[in-house]
Amino acid sequence: MEESLRFVKYYFPQYKLPEQFITFIAPMDAFAYSETGGSGEILTTFGIGAGLQLHLGKESMIYKSEAGLQLYPEYISRKFNAEEIPVNAMRVIIDDIYAPMKQGGNLLEIMIDHGKRMYLLDLFMPDEKEELKYGYTPVQLEAMKQNEGFVWNYFTENNLLYETDMLKIRSFVTDGPSTAEFGIGSPGYVSLYTGKQIVDAFMKKNPDTKLDQLLAMDAKKILAGSSYKPR
Repeated sequence: MEESLRFVKYYFPQYKLPEQFITFIAPMDAFAYSETGGSGEILTTFGIGAGLQLHLGKESMIYKSEAGLQLYPEYISRKFNAEEIPVNAMRVIIDDIYAPMKQGGNLLEIMIDHGKRMYLLDLFMPDEKEELKYGYTPVQLEAMKQNEGFVWNYFTENNLLYETDMLKIRSFVTDGPSTAEFGIGSPGYVSLYTGKQIVDAFMKKNPDTKLDQLLAMDAKKILAGSSYKPR
């Protein structure tokens, strides 16, 4: 976490870093939502807080109990390990640096917003496991890599990129055991991966773009400048 904070300071020198790392034990339902996933981590005026009740290890009997499963299905509790704490901490810092987008965006806007956040997470944690950053299992991550073109074609062929009806796009931009449209083996939150690939493609084609420019840039402009055409 200290190494990641040094990267935060390097890329955003004006950002005031948290001064303390605070662990606490809260009620089991103390689950905080970030723009790219929920966790037990919060950002306070004193520092970064980590709720240890949500980091007892995915095999903890507390999570596998009837009450635990009602609160947290397995696709959520499988991420309740100690190794997720630094990633979750960086997620809440990214949300502090880059304000949440307004409600009512279309699928493309939400995906690009998620992609920008994942791009920052990569900058802050360049050596972290890829699946931890996405919150996918290794199998799900590989499925996204192998089917990147299929996912993109599904969005374009079904005219979903500019769809704003959350009932039609919710499964792509939120967490879940899988994405119903893509079947078992796919992850929830496919927007994290697809959005990140578009942002990566844009930055490779436009390497002189500064981070503040990227974060302020319109989703359509990023897509157009990326020439994103996965196979």
